Amino acid sequence: MMDDDERKDMHITIQKGRSIPALNRCTTCCDNYHCPFCCSTLFRPQRLSKVMTHVESHFNRAVLHEGYTIHRCGLNCRPRCHYHCIYCQSTLLRKEDFIKHLSLCNKKHPAPVSSSPASATTDIPASATDPTGLLHLGSVEETKELVRLRNLHDDRFTARRNAAKQAWEFLIQEMELEGKVTHKQASKKWENLKKKYKDLRKTLMGSGVDQGSETANTWCYYADLHEAFGSQPLVSPPVLVSSCLPEPTIFPPELSNKHSLCPSPVTISPPSPTPTTSAPSSSLPRKRKCDPILDFLRQEAEKEERRHLELTAQNERFLKAFEKMVDKM
Repeated sequence: MMDDDERKDMHITIQKGRSIPALNRCTTCCDNYHCPFCCSTLFRPQRLSKVMTHVESHFNRAVLHEGYTIHRCGLNCRPRCHYHCIYCQSTLLRKEDFIKHLSLCNKKHPAPVSSSPASATTDIPASATDPTGLLHLGSVEETKELVRLRNLHDDRFTARRNAAKQAWEFLIQEMELEGKVTHKQASKKWENLKKKYKDLRKTLMGSGVDQGSETANTWCYYADLHEAFGSQPLVSPPVLVSSCLPEPTIFPPELSNKHSLCPSPVTISPPSPTPTTSAPSSSLPRKRKCDPILDFLRQEAEKEERRHLELTAQNERFLKAFEKMVDKM
């Protein structure tokens, strides 16, 4: 436990829970509001609504420790933004290093203070700490329900204007989350789930997996999302484009597959039985198989040869005319 004098010395960026310092109108340099965690050069004073939005964004970079929220400090303590330790007077720049420092410093010092600073504080809404709606869609059951309803009502998400907005509002109403989650938050949650599913699916296609990272077998939403996206290809098939021509030529897929590095599977049918009673047929000359790409390249070579001959003849005519002019002089 710390006494009252030590509580007052605690830095302003260390707050209890989701509380923030009281925002009061400035009476010294302007008539706007200042961010309590940033200096004026880093975030210039604005009206109260913009300052509240900016303060909410601090929760995205904050560190939660022992019931306290340690915000990133942008005041003039150091030239760069940093974090203040709740146990000692140390300041660290990188969030990862700061979290390691807290775990080590916690063993050397007593427990953190049990109350917030004596200055007035204001509770910030829970949605500020989670702009994507994870607090209201954080449980496994709710997220699975979101995925199920999104797949069930996929026909509502058309390309028409405001169709996606109306569809998400319908799903939110079905989940009884009106007033808690907006359509933008639900859409962001869905996009994050899709991105993670695609990343995990790539690991099954041969990409490496870091030790300790989540896999398709351990992620609880993979099976639900695989029902919706399992049949969709991860990448589009490649298209061959000829870059040696003035105007690029796009070859059709059947030609692209013919000259691709990965040949398509060939189905071998059993040979048909040859009748023994029929007379042997006369041998006919076999037609050469036409290759559109080779024919095209051959035509281009012939055109290039004709252009070369025309240019050579033009140069010869020019030299003869030049020689006649020299003779007259």
